[in-house]
Amino acid sequence: MGAFDEQGITIIEKAESPVEFKITAQVGARIPLFAGATGKVFLSGLQELVIREVIKEDTLPKFTENSITNKDDYFKELLMVREKGFATDFEEYIRGVNAISVPLNGPLERPVAALWMVGFSRGLFVQDGSV
Repeated sequence: MGAFDEQGITIIEKAESPVEFKITAQVGARIPLFAGATGKVFLSGLQELVIREVIKEDTLPKFTENSITNKDDYFKELLMVREKGFATDFEEYIRGVNAISVPLNGPLERPVAALWMVGFSRGLFVQDGSV
């Protein structure tokens, strides 16, 4: 779970998987504003004029080859997130990692926090063939 400010997202709580091989981040860690599903959830909750002010550059950061770097394409993605009520990220922030995020809305139906879940984009197998 994370909270948002104009500079990015701060992880404020987490639930760890019991398996040994997992994706993890520490409470207090910062995530860039345009990083994957969580950033989309927060940005989609802002007013259109505010979103356009935040997205000043024509090109957005490229974290992986799947990152949405075109400003117009990213804005369209935010409109879809607003419509669907959740955001997805298919290796847009970290290669090999997918994510889904939902807003936790406060007053005025604006996100005050977001809840997200991440997982590997491909199955990982140990020597005995189990996942």
